[in-house]
This record gives sequence, C-alpha cells and structure tokens, in this order.
Amino acid sequence: MLSSWNESMYTNRTPSRNCLERVTRDLADFHADPPPGVFMAPEEDNMTVVHAIVTGAAGTSYQGGFFHLLMKCTNSYPMSPPQVRFMTTDGGRVWFSPHITSNGHICLSLLGTYTGQPWTPAHNLSSVALSIQSMLDDRINCVDASFEHVITGFWGSARWKSIRYNTLRVAVCGTIESCLEESCPFPAVLRERLLAKFAEDFEMYETAAKNELANNQGGILSWFGAENKYQTLLARLQKLKERVQERNGTSTVAAAPDRSSV
Repeated sequence: MLSSWNESMYTNRTPSRNCLERVTRDLADFHADPPPGVFMAPEEDNMTVVHAIVTGAAGTSYQGGFFHLLMKCTNSYPMSPPQVRFMTTDGGRVWFSPHITSNGHICLSLLGTYTGQPWTPAHNLSSVALSIQSMLDDRINCVDASFEHVITGFWGSARWKSIRYNTLRVAVCGTIESCLEESCPFPAVLRERLLAKFAEDFEMYETAAKNELANNQGGILSWFGAENKYQTLLARLQKLKERVQERNGTSTVAAAPDRSSV
C-alpha cells in the first residue's frame, strides 16, 4: 500500500465546504479546457474522489497507454495537495517510471513526496495529472543516480522495450478489459470515454503489436528476463476489438471525437 495513503481520512467523513467548492471548480476548469491526453471524472457518490487517466505521448514507449490515477482530496484541500495513487501496476507487478513504484507511490514534489517545488493552492487536479503525465517519457531524468542503469546502455534499451510491451499489455489491454467488466473501477462517463478512445486508436495499437512481432520474431527478452509474447498480445487486442464491437452493437470499431473532456 502507498505509505501516505490513509483510508481512515475518507471513511464516513463529510467533505468540508471549501474542499467541495474547490474540487467543483477544478473539475469545471478541466472540462472548460481539458489538457491533451488527460481524462477525468469524480466518483458518482463522492466528488472528492476523482479518477484521472493520463495517456502516453506519441513517439514514446508509453504511446497510447491509459494510466490510471486515483486522486483523493482531504478536508484541507486545496491548502494541502490531494493524495494520489498510480493504479496501473498490474497488481504491483510492473512499474513504468523510476519516479513511480510498483505499489503506486509517486515521487513528486507537488504531492509532498519528493524534494522540489512544493504544493500551493494555485495548483489544481489538472496540474497534478499533467505533472505525472510528464514522468511517462523515455527522456525522463531519474530521481536517483542508482537508477542510471535503467535508462542507459543495454539495460536501458531492454527497459524501454519492456515498458512498451507493458504499456500495450497492462495500460491498454488491462484497462480496456476493466472497462468491459461489471465491476469496472471507473465512473461510467470515464469508462465510456476510454472505450471510445480505444476504438479511435485501435489501428495504432494493432500496428504497434504487429511491428514488434515482426522485429522480435514473436518475443523479446524483457528487462526482468521474461519473454514478451507479442503474438499473444496481438490476439488479445483483436479480441478486445470484437468485445467492444459487440458491446456497442457495431460491425466495426468506430472512430470517436478527439476530445479529452468527459
């Protein structure tokens, strides 16, 4: 569990007026001018718990991935930052950045979990999401010199291949599979937006898997020494396409408007 994640702060507690007003304003500002590659929606029964998805930028190993952030605003928000957990970890089995651990802990000064520019009330939920999105980049600077081997030389190359594979496997397939389950963790409006975005970008995902399959002849050695099976991944993507089609009652995966707001 995230060490600073205090569940008791959110159990049977009525949010303060200041917190509710500020979260309402943050969400209104987000919908008025949604940042590229960010989707956001509160839980239906508690708007101080906000789900955000940040997508990986084009041209990076994270391209097209749906990375889930769970943001909880305490009664002291916005004087104090929200608590944020990175949820796209495949149950703690993968991590996507030296700044983000496999248990979802995020090293970010805005959150008070790392040195640097601290949180002020001038920041908001969108600025937090954008800061975390910026960590998902191949050109990232490591938070500690001990991570240098992660991004340089042979191990760096293998690591980026592993990240690309896990982006497709966990951040795309895993996320969309969750959206298709009855117990989907996302608010309904966010789930529909993610399914639409998957439909919009399906050709990109399929092409990426086919290219990796051709380049690696069916599998590569990941950073952890496990074989990445792109043939299986390609079949999984195509099955997801069929499931989305069946759910939507369409014969083809239709494109969706390119909007970040939900």
